[in-house]
Amino acid sequence: MFVGNRSSPSGSQILPSLKQATALLDTFITNVDPVVKLLHIPSLRQRIGNLFSVPGSGAEQGPLDVLVAAVFFASTTSMTEEECHIHLQVPRKTALSSFRFAVEDGLARANFVGRAEIATLQALVLFLACLPSTDKSKAPWTMVAVAVRLAHMLNLHRDGQGLQYTPFEAEIRRRLWWQIVLLDMRVSEDWGSDFMIPEGSYNTYVPTNINDSDMERSATSTYLDRKGITQMTFGLIFSEASKLVKLFQVPLDEQKTRNLQERLDIVYRCQKELNENFFPHYNSDVPISWATHTIGRLIIYKAWLMVYYPMSPEDWTATDATVRREDLITTSIMILELSYKLESNEDVKQWWWMFQTYVQWHALAVTLVELCVQKPSPLMDKAWKIIDTVFDLWSRRVVDSSAGFVWLPIKKLYAKAQEVRMSGTSNLPLAPGLHDPSSTLPDVPQNYYNNVDHTNAVQDRMVATKPHEISSMSYDPVQTDFSTSIFNMSGWDFDPFTHDDPMTQANWAGWDGCLQDVSSLPDLGFMP
Repeated sequence: MFVGNRSSPSGSQILPSLKQATALLDTFITNVDPVVKLLHIPSLRQRIGNLFSVPGSGAEQGPLDVLVAAVFFASTTSMTEEECHIHLQVPRKTALSSFRFAVEDGLARANFVGRAEIATLQALVLFLACLPSTDKSKAPWTMVAVAVRLAHMLNLHRDGQGLQYTPFEAEIRRRLWWQIVLLDMRVSEDWGSDFMIPEGSYNTYVPTNINDSDMERSATSTYLDRKGITQMTFGLIFSEASKLVKLFQVPLDEQKTRNLQERLDIVYRCQKELNENFFPHYNSDVPISWATHTIGRLIIYKAWLMVYYPMSPEDWTATDATVRREDLITTSIMILELSYKLESNEDVKQWWWMFQTYVQWHALAVTLVELCVQKPSPLMDKAWKIIDTVFDLWSRRVVDSSAGFVWLPIKKLYAKAQEVRMSGTSNLPLAPGLHDPSSTLPDVPQNYYNNVDHTNAVQDRMVATKPHEISSMSYDPVQTDFSTSIFNMSGWDFDPFTHDDPMTQANWAGWDGCLQDVSSLPDLGFMP
């Protein structure tokens, strides 16, 4: 894209027929659009119909055509080998190579680096959102930086309410900007780098919770949020996640880390937002609703783990409490379980291509660190069940990627945990003096419990499951029904670490060793 090397891949380039283009669009609408909500489908459908209804027009080049190529690349990424043969009559690898070339060639022809346009940037962002599924190199991480700069050229980050644009234009710009924010969060997590888009550097509102059919081009009044699940809700859940993660990150030029209460307040606000705006209309029988709800639960569990088991040693003092390791490992187990369920539940298999690109580094490392010191117990059996399920699976996923080096300290932890498992004893010391053993975690502020109502039958099935209850439950990663919420639907009172009794310290010595192992890796800059 940058040096002009645009030679076509081996074999003839795929120029889809109208029938094939229609199949690719239908696949995109089913497999990609619900989890990467960037485009306005009625507009895209009209463009593809016009483009391929005229003989020879499919070879036309331009910003909108590169967007169509990105759509076809995304569709092919989400397809199985069998589906590619059915719809395109070529192997999946061939189709991916052809459409990737079409996207990269189209971006280069559009001079996308020097001339920012909405359609061209949409193509780049969609391409980058799907690329990690097939490209394990640092290319997506590098190119997200370009997308951020192009967004700045278009002032996408300074739209505010977007009143200077028509409602339709404002909504399209919001969707584009927030997909870039999500990309930044994703690659930062994968590579352990700082965010390119820090909190406070933009004022663009999140997209409106509406369906594409609500977006009238001729509208003059601002679109209004719908209640319940819409085509945009899944993306909005990730928007909440990005805001949460960014609030936890302290810029390097700031010396003061956030204390425990500040971290707790951040999580409580996020839980409140999710409970009030996203989950009242949850329906486990609707795949996208189930996936949205599951992602929301993952966000909250990961947030609690970030509060009480920080990934940076300098944040340990900000925890300022003794943490019972059973609660830590229970939370980590649930993160691993839910993540595995997302990538193995047949009801959402059309989105496996995305869910299977995630590795829960933090929860995996925490679980292994704690397995190194905990003695055999039913809870440890549950931990090993999920570790045995995901470790080899995720190992194969990253071993040949640029993140393969990161797997080295994880493998080291795994080997140590297996050694302890075989011996049936715990043999790693705790780090003395890291926390005051007499201290306890603060109670949840009373205002977070106001207006809790357990009278609704649906809500009753979604009352928070406390860690000690989880640890006594039987677990099968395939059979377990994860449709039950981890937090109260009418309150936001899930805090797995709030106790009044003295607690055993977490394995800070093992965690410190894990972090040191990771930080010693050459040219990596990654935290699990």
